[in-house]
Order: sequence, then structure tokens, then C-alpha cells
Amino acid sequence: KGYSSYGPDRIKNPFNIKLNHVNAGQRYQGVDKLKLSNVIQDPSFVREALSYEVARDYMPASRANFARVYVNDVYIGLYTNVESVDAQFLDIHFGERDGSFVKGNPAQVDLNGDVTDCNRTFLKLLGLHSEAVVGRVEKLGADVPSDLLGKRVVALTRFGGYAEKACTDHRAMAVVPEDLSLGASLALGTQGVTAWYMARVAWPLRAGMRVLVHSAAGGVGQLLVQLALDADCIVYAVAGGAEKTAHLTAMGARYVIDRHQGDYAERLQHLLGNDRLNVSFNAVAGSTFRKDMKLIGSGGAVVLFGGAERGRMGTLRFVWSMGLLLPIFLMMKSKSIIGVNMLKLGERDPALVAACLQGAVEAAERGVLDPHVHAELPAEHLPDAHVLLAEGGTMGKLAVRW
Repeated sequence: KGYSSYGPDRIKNPFNIKLNHVNAGQRYQGVDKLKLSNVIQDPSFVREALSYEVARDYMPASRANFARVYVNDVYIGLYTNVESVDAQFLDIHFGERDGSFVKGNPAQVDLNGDVTDCNRTFLKLLGLHSEAVVGRVEKLGADVPSDLLGKRVVALTRFGGYAEKACTDHRAMAVVPEDLSLGASLALGTQGVTAWYMARVAWPLRAGMRVLVHSAAGGVGQLLVQLALDADCIVYAVAGGAEKTAHLTAMGARYVIDRHQGDYAERLQHLLGNDRLNVSFNAVAGSTFRKDMKLIGSGGAVVLFGGAERGRMGTLRFVWSMGLLLPIFLMMKSKSIIGVNMLKLGERDPALVAACLQGAVEAAERGVLDPHVHAELPAEHLPDAHVLLAEGGTMGKLAVRW
């Protein structure tokens, strides 16, 4: 069932069981498909079933219940069972099977990974974001350092931040100064950890390096620019629009390229002359990947940490535009490609992610990192926050205060 919560090493994976896969037309209680969700993003286990129960009082909505799932007589766990929205659903509720299907997915949301349930800490939240929260520690689990109690912290929650209270692994948090704003503190979470890992661990920046930052006005991009400037690098920042490019210029980026004004690669090639980039931090991928590979020199790297172009061209064109890569040519040209997925790193090495979070917070305390905050909104304006994000009308962190 999908791929967002699938993991090859996970016992409790989701299932999409097609009852008519072998025998066409076969059904059970009127349905030909069972969609079983492992519910890793909902520790309460009731949100999905309860939401559909409420929705059915006002509109056509899927039926939903719970299932105890066994595989070869081995109990796997409790799942939610939700009716598929398909041609059969349309026929039942609308009397025809040819309507349009629209799937609403949160932008750039990946639920891949297990929910950590060890050494937990409970926080009463002062504010939150979908994957990071800022709050004060209220309760401690077993083996959690006692000095955390009562501290104001930023914590990573694996997309569990839309709540008044959250539970997280104590290693996935860091104490933040009382006078650091909610928005700035939140930005040090997912965005700060990602930027710190790339610029200080995966590809440590050194003085004089020529550094390209795509989406440089974004949450991670701005922090990458600041880390590069702190390392005395020559920064080439790519963003879209006059407001964003002006902001990057004020931050100190030596060369700022407006992608709305033509091909960034042509402009960058003109600026470089006979020189080459040492590294590209690329959150766009797609067609920009091949361009960046030509712009970096021997000993350089393209660090991929996003795929924004996928949303503009579709998955197949997105993958095709990146081209075919043969490892032998990377060796011959001494070039590197580094992929970054902080969820995967958190699963494999939580201590490393903890060190990156602490590094980002300490950098903010020294003034090296100064996250730009678009706005801090009260909880009753949460719908407005989503509209702003969907319209692309923000620059920097958007925080919601509970």
C-alpha cells in the first residue's frame, strides 16, 4: 500500500490486498480491495477511523474500521482498514464510474520510518511545525537525563507536531535559549539539522570553496548560505523573484541568480569563467542535476537533498531528466554525488542527528545561524498558515503557536 511508510526492514508494513487479482470479479462483502494502513503516524490509532465516521454524516466518504492482521498465523499488529476511493466508490455514491480523482497530499511530506518509542520525553508545546516542535519538558521517561525537566527545547517529532503535546526520543532534542524566538528555534530543527549535516559532516566547507546553493531563500537554503559564509566560501545563491534575491544579497551572498530571469546554469558559467564549483547543494534535482554535474570540478560534489522539480514535471520526466549515470565516470572525473535523507540517517545513526541538532543550536547562540522567520501565527490561524505555504507566499520559517 503506497510507499511512504514502507520499509524493507520493518515487520509492520502496510498492505494493499487485491481480492480479484487471481479471480476477476471476486469480491468479499461487496469490495474487491483491502487497504490496510500500519498507522505509524498516529499513535492514538483513532484519527483516521474517527475522521471518516464524522465525514460520512456530511458527504460521501470511505468506510473505515480496524483489523488485527496475521501473516502465516503470526500476529503482525493492529491496522486500520479504509475503503478505497475508486470506480466502485463512484458508482455507489454518484451513480457513475468516470469521475475525476483528486488526491490531496501534503507537499514534500515523507512518512518513511518507524516511530521511536524509547527514552521518551513529554512536552507541553509552546509552538510547533509538522516535523519539529518547540516546547517545555513536562515529563521524563526512563533513563532520560533529569536536568531536561522544565527546559525549553526544540525537538524532532517525525511529523507528529500538530498537537498540544508531543512525545519524542530525548536524543532528538536540544535546549534552546529562552530569548530565541519560536520561529527561529523551530528553524533549527529539521532545517538546521539538514543544513548542518550537509555543510559540516557530509561535505565540510573550507575557506575559498565555490559553493552553489539552490532554493537559497528556503528554510534549509538560507542556513546553508550562512554556514558557507561563516566558512569564508564564495557563495552562488539561486532563488526566484526580486524579494528573495534582495534578501540573499543582504545576507552577504557574493553572487545571487534569479532563476526567473533565465537559465541559472548559463549565468553561473559566465560568472565562473574557467573556474568550477567545489559543491552544489541541490534541493531541486531533475534537469538541474545534469547541469550541476557539468559545473563542478574534479574533487567536487553534488549534494542532493530534495526534488522540487518533480512536482512541476511528474515522476517519469523527473527521473528521465536526471539522465543515466555510470559510476566509472565518477571515478575517472573524481566527482561525487551525495544523497541526503535525514529520516534515514535518524534511523541508522540517531547520535549523529543529535550532534547535528546540537551543532545548529550552538551556531545560533554564536550568531553564525540567524534563521529568517516569515511569521508566527496563533493556532486558530492554522488554516491560514496552510494557505500561505500552498501558495508559496512565505520566505523563511512559518510557525504556529499553541
